[in-house]
Amino acid sequence: MRYCGFSILILALLAVVCGCLQSSPAPSPTSMATPSLPTPFPATVPAQKQINVAAWVTDQDLIVQYNGGRDAAYLTGLRVQIDNRNGQIIKRVFYAPQIGQTYVFPYSGRPDVNTVNVVGIFSDETEQTVLFLYM
Repeated sequence: MRYCGFSILILALLAVVCGCLQSSPAPSPTSMATPSLPTPFPATVPAQKQINVAAWVTDQDLIVQYNGGRDAAYLTGLRVQIDNRNGQIIKRVFYAPQIGQTYVFPYSGRPDVNTVNVVGIFSDETEQTVLFLYM
């Protein structure tokens, strides 16, 4: 019995000395490529233009009216797109619009307009939606 206890003690010491009871070393970090960050660039966001445009439907017409606005001096044109419920698309461009000017789109019968999209064309070569309506 004495030899048995002594043998267990020696085996325990050998295990400690050999490192069997020690924790394994931390794994070395793998060499991963560092993610590249986006290159910053000077972005100039054009200021929002302020133009007043209205649109309404009468018994047989769709009317779009340009009413001026803070940036009226820089407006060089209006691009109008009308999407009808029947799939028909009407596109027109009006250059040099005047304040108060109306643009009439006649229909044969009641207009079936789904959306009206008016884009302003400005002297600094920017374009901006100035009116978008679901009718």
